[in-house]
Formats: sequence, C-alpha cells, structure tokens
Amino acid sequence: PARSGKLLGLAGGDAAAIDAALPVLDELCDRMERFDTPQAASAMKLAVNLPLLAAFQALGEAALITRDYGISPERLLGIIGKSSGGAPAFAVRSAAIITEMGGTRSDSVGFSIEAVEKDLRLMDEAGDAAGFNLTLVEAVRRTAHDAVREGWGDRDLAALAAFNLRA
Repeated sequence: PARSGKLLGLAGGDAAAIDAALPVLDELCDRMERFDTPQAASAMKLAVNLPLLAAFQALGEAALITRDYGISPERLLGIIGKSSGGAPAFAVRSAAIITEMGGTRSDSVGFSIEAVEKDLRLMDEAGDAAGFNLTLVEAVRRTAHDAVREGWGDRDLAALAAFNLRA
C-alpha cells in the first residue's frame, strides 16, 4: 500500500510537526487521520489491525472446516471474498493466501507474523491496562505466537490463515 500511496495515515502529536511531514505522508497515504497524541494514534492503529488480524485467523479456521470436503483454497477464498464475511485484505493478499494454503511459502511479505504478534501483544497490554479481557486478541495471539515459535515469523500475515493447515 505504501508504494501505491494507499496507506491509511494515523498521526498524533504536535500539529506543526505533522504539517511538516505532510508532503511525505501525502505520497504514502490516501487518507490521513490526526490525533491529539501519539498514544491515541497508536491505539487507533491497534484498533484498525484487530479486525484485520481476526479476519485472517477466521479464514484459517474456515479452511479447516472445509478442508476435508475437497474445497480448494481458491474456491474458499472466492466464495468468502464475495460474501458479507469477506475482508478487503483478502482480495489484496489473495495470491499469497492461496499460495500459503497450498503449502508453498509466499515470497510476498507486507506485514510479517512477527509484527502481527507484536501488535497483538500491545493490544493485550492495552486491554489489561484498561481492565478488559480481550479474548479474541488472546486467541489470535496464541496462533501468531505458535507460528513465530515454529519459524513462520518472517512470513506475511497471509500465512497466518494457513498456519493451522500445516498438519
């Protein structure tokens, strides 16, 4: 997304500093959201990533449900992608998802599972600090943690959907 200028920019803090960075940010982002503090922008980044990461976990579990019925990853993704349960990120990463679900490592890495695990840890910490038990975050975090532990940390988020299919 950065190379094509399609990022969602989230900036917080001093307005003059953000204004000074706008020429670069405008090249990278098709939308900019400003927040009063860097912490608020960071919290929003985690909030944006939570449904994305949960969607990839859910896609992996959907693949487990359909695997024994001869439904290919291509067909699964094609049907889910056109349904109300589809996530826009599935379309962006469809080739990598299909490659990973087919048992081959994808060369494309935009958001590594290692970075995914870090974001999930930060989400968990934010929930703890606010007194909330984020059960969805915990579930996806377990999968990401296991994936990193098994050497999948440098793979793209798309591989998270395939991780539970490895056996």
